[in-house]
Amino acid sequence: MIDNERICMMALAMTEGINNAKAHILLDHFGTATEVFAARSHPWEIARGLGRGYPASRIVSRMEEGLRRAEQEARFIEQHRIRLYTITDPDYPRRLAEYDNPPIVCYYRGSADLNAPKVIGVVGTRRATPYGLRLAEKLLRDVAKVYPEMLVISGLAYGIDVCAHRTALQLGLPTVGVFAHGLDNCYPKSHCDIARRMVERGGLFTDYPSETPIAGENFLKRNRLIAGLSDAIVVVESFERGGALSTATHAFANSRDVFAFPGNVGDDHSLGCNQLIRDNKAGLILSAN
Repeated sequence: MIDNERICMMALAMTEGINNAKAHILLDHFGTATEVFAARSHPWEIARGLGRGYPASRIVSRMEEGLRRAEQEARFIEQHRIRLYTITDPDYPRRLAEYDNPPIVCYYRGSADLNAPKVIGVVGTRRATPYGLRLAEKLLRDVAKVYPEMLVISGLAYGIDVCAHRTALQLGLPTVGVFAHGLDNCYPKSHCDIARRMVERGGLFTDYPSETPIAGENFLKRNRLIAGLSDAIVVVESFERGGALSTATHAFANSRDVFAFPGNVGDDHSLGCNQLIRDNKAGLILSAN
């Protein structure tokens, strides 16, 4: 049974108008999510928590809907054996907890230890070349020899991401996919089979509740989670712009190790990697050794 504090924590994350940063402010001010919701009958208390000039009355009017959604989510979590992490949990993923503005609520389904001793994020373009796929496979083969318990994180997208997950499963490495939507969905649909296998040999992780629509902007936002869960990020192939560069940027900004495989000068598939190396935002990597 999910207790009231955890339901209120979910409700805080689900209340329209309260983003993650504001949720942290309210938790710091009131101490618990339960106390935040206890104050909703006194809008000026919410306003005091958020700071002068904030239209707290509009947020308070939305908090009841947040509670309704959270109670619905609690039922979904219990029915599907999903692990709910709140920012106050002692076993909240510790790397993510150290991150700038960590999500106050996350959802996880799987068996892999998110606080494993070593965690690597492997990311890259959806339009991977045979060269890039070979690099990703070789990287993980080498990793499995040196660190057979390494946890592999990626985004379950086409290209490098799904190659990393598939190779990790083949090698017996635990692997976790980070979703840009709730755990009631799987995108892309063609990767649902490997996602099911990952639940048994790794896991699926998100900070989005069920019934979250598939939206392009959420994929960029989830990249911070891939970086936040990892000790290091390896960019295998990347165009000049893309999700892999976004993940690397989040990791670099939060003092995580970033590595990139170099590619041919002028090769569009490697422009992003070469740029990271040129700008000293990633170390040049040739192998796991």
